[in-house]
Amino acid sequence: MLAGAWAYVALNRLRRELPQRGISAVVVRPRLVLPSGMEGIRAVLRRRGATCLERSLILQRWLASQGHPTEVVIGVSAPGEEFAAHAWLAGYGFDPESLRYKELMRLPSPSGGGKPTIGSGAPQAAVRRRRRRRPLSH
Repeated sequence: MLAGAWAYVALNRLRRELPQRGISAVVVRPRLVLPSGMEGIRAVLRRRGATCLERSLILQRWLASQGHPTEVVIGVSAPGEEFAAHAWLAGYGFDPESLRYKELMRLPSPSGGGKPTIGSGAPQAAVRRRRRRRPLSH
């Protein structure tokens, strides 16, 4: 329940900040670290109609609070296709939707202190082959 409430507040704040700050918008840090909160967070994000970018940024912050750094990956459709963009998490599960997109940039975990990196433009399938992902235990 607490994690869902945090997600609700974090999503509202992120929706106010994204139009003004873009990807520099900051997701508020969870005050309590409860490992069982992922279900509640996902439910809130689904019910509130979070975009893939909003969902990725909020889940990234939650996972960082659990000691699981991830990167938000932003990709765009291949040249010649109708333009589309998508955001997903690298380092946490697999998003089959990501196969349709070429990586444009990565946003490091808030705990990592790194800077955004510009992607290679390779299709996500090729990027996945180059980087072995370590599965998280749930």
